[in-house]
Amino acid sequence: MFYIFTALFLNRRSLMGISAIVQNSIVDRTQIFVPTFNFGQFQRWVGHDKLNYKIELNFNDFIDLISEYFENFRQAEMQDDDQEGFDELIKFKQLGWPTLDVLKKTDLDLLFRLIKFNAYDMLHSVLPYIEETKTTNTLYSIQSLEELDLDDGLISITGVCFKIERETV
Repeated sequence: MFYIFTALFLNRRSLMGISAIVQNSIVDRTQIFVPTFNFGQFQRWVGHDKLNYKIELNFNDFIDLISEYFENFRQAEMQDDDQEGFDELIKFKQLGWPTLDVLKKTDLDLLFRLIKFNAYDMLHSVLPYIEETKTTNTLYSIQSLEELDLDDGLISITGVCFKIERETV
């Protein structure tokens, strides 16, 4: 089964359109979150069904959302200058640690690889925690960022999430 998430929420920089559908039903933005702890630790989810998610938003809005984190990452990489054998970091250095703006125009493949390398923080930039999540009974915990695709000005982010049913406080 493939579940698609879409939601409409107000971001501090602009109105972001993110369509979210789960089993043919619209999912509210308050139900989608990236956990603070245990991101990507699938052993924690034994007995839960893996659900595929897809988030779509305007590519320029996406770039705006990740820009602050990406620049901090870029500065840290230049300062540390230790690629630890990761191909995407080696190429990033070889190209002179280009800015986000340069990468989006010249090397989308590397940009997408760097986004996946920083999946947890990038997802938090796109889907920041919102207070209303505390009052929601059904949540979808995003656990991975598997693929990024750009088509006609929209970026699609896909990965795995899990459904959580709970009693609200």
